[in-house]
Amino acid sequence: MRAEQDAAYASQLSDYNRRNKDNEGRNNDLRRRYEELMNDEKYKADNCRLCPSCKRVVQRLEGCDSMICGQDAHGGNVQSGCGAKFNWAQAKQYAAAAKPQPKQIILDLPKPENPLVHHDGA
Repeated sequence: MRAEQDAAYASQLSDYNRRNKDNEGRNNDLRRRYEELMNDEKYKADNCRLCPSCKRVVQRLEGCDSMICGQDAHGGNVQSGCGAKFNWAQAKQYAAAAKPQPKQIILDLPKPENPLVHHDGA
């Protein structure tokens, strides 16, 4: 009976450790993707404006303040956009859609080691 309990416990512990490792990997991936999103949002807030007509995010790489939504200065690089003409300096600054969230410090605390306990004579 005791051997069966130890085997069952060892199996459950192994399953727990495997799932915990999978969760840590998933959490690290989510953390990386979240940081990437925050960096993208900061970049757009610092470098982009909104088209006054369709509210599309527009970035000016160089040149004058005359803009056409969805095209470069000479109309050769056509992308999705409404085609509205506007002035870069007068366009509304992009505001980051994603806001930083508080860090979940408790999730990053080291987990205590729980060794397999053998009870003699129990």
